[in-house]
Amino acid sequence: MKSHLAHALVALMIACLWSPLGMAQEDAPVAQVEASKLTDTIYELTCSFGYPVNVVASVGPDGVLLVDAGFSGTADAISKTLIGLGGGPIRFIVNTHIHDDHVGGNSQLGEAAAIIAHSNTSERLSGAYFSLPPIPTPGAPNLDVDGEVILRFNGERIRVFSPTGGHTDGDLVVHFTDSGVACLGDLLFSETFPFVHVARGGDAQRQIRTLQELAETLPSDTVVISGHGRHLSIEELRGYATILEETMGVVHQALAKGKSAEQIHEEGLLQPWVTWSGDDLTSSKSWIRWIADSLKWRQNDVKPSICEPLTETIMNTGVGAGVEQYRQLASTQSGEYDFGEYQLNMLGYQLLGREMTAEAIEVFKLNTEAFPESGNAHDSLAEAFMVHGDSKLAIMNYERSLELDPGNTNAEQKLVELKK
Repeated sequence: MKSHLAHALVALMIACLWSPLGMAQEDAPVAQVEASKLTDTIYELTCSFGYPVNVVASVGPDGVLLVDAGFSGTADAISKTLIGLGGGPIRFIVNTHIHDDHVGGNSQLGEAAAIIAHSNTSERLSGAYFSLPPIPTPGAPNLDVDGEVILRFNGERIRVFSPTGGHTDGDLVVHFTDSGVACLGDLLFSETFPFVHVARGGDAQRQIRTLQELAETLPSDTVVISGHGRHLSIEELRGYATILEETMGVVHQALAKGKSAEQIHEEGLLQPWVTWSGDDLTSSKSWIRWIADSLKWRQNDVKPSICEPLTETIMNTGVGAGVEQYRQLASTQSGEYDFGEYQLNMLGYQLLGREMTAEAIEVFKLNTEAFPESGNAHDSLAEAFMVHGDSKLAIMNYERSLELDPGNTNAEQKLVELKK
């Protein structure tokens, strides 16, 4: 994993695939915020920083309550927008889930606020990673919700509750009961197929069930705010859930016949719903993948990360013992754990983020041993040597990375800097 994106993963623990980090400087996004008044106290803020995300603000005599905090890059623009709306201090921020475009503004906007999140989201944003010690993270939530809490704010009753889930295993819904506004975060992509973050506990089937339950239990005149896209009526929400259920049925039937997700896509089985195909993570191809991956998780067909036992050994016995444990398990229990290249790469960056540089170097070296033809693995090892102050070995590994991956512009840039 190239260094600029990997550091974002370490800082936020979210593996957000939509992060604008890594853009060329001339293509850097511009922060924009547009406010729409929904009721006397509720505003929808469309925050753009490469792509748009919806933030909702309750503005009144008690101050401001935000549902999500947008990107880090839009925090200043949100603050200025709230001042223009007559908003006082931000008292509460509710994070609907873990992704950077919804929690990135926590640290800037939440300095004097109570930050509320599902306990799973809170744990990950606190920097937890298997047996490694947490990394203190500015803007980490300080109030956990697993069931339901009721807030009284700006003269209104506000339900914050954890539904069945689906987008991740840490989703929250915020229902302004008097204003008739419900914020679903990324449980709802109102104009495309959804993104189901299976690696963060998401499940396509649960997501559909959650949307169906909300369509049946929320008042019929509720305005439903999505994480991305326009807001919907309850009737439109019900129709959206029906489309997802129909497409899932088609995919499940094809999977039961032994077809792979790639085959299902190539055969165009979701072509009748092509207008719902978005970009990248919300395309019909990705929706098929999320359905198939969700099914694997439910069938326990997913192996635990090798980092689970390794982190415990590293903390208790040292990185040398961890390296030997990896080799032994790879030799004797290769089918029991996920030994993918990403696993050690992520562990190395987790160690770097905790200033355990010597340990990180050994883990990255182990990854180049396990995947000797990976330019990505050598790129990461080079960065660890650079952090350690060993320019010679950093240069050697960046050069090897370029040999294996001539398109690695990060390695090219680092070599220029190091050779100066």
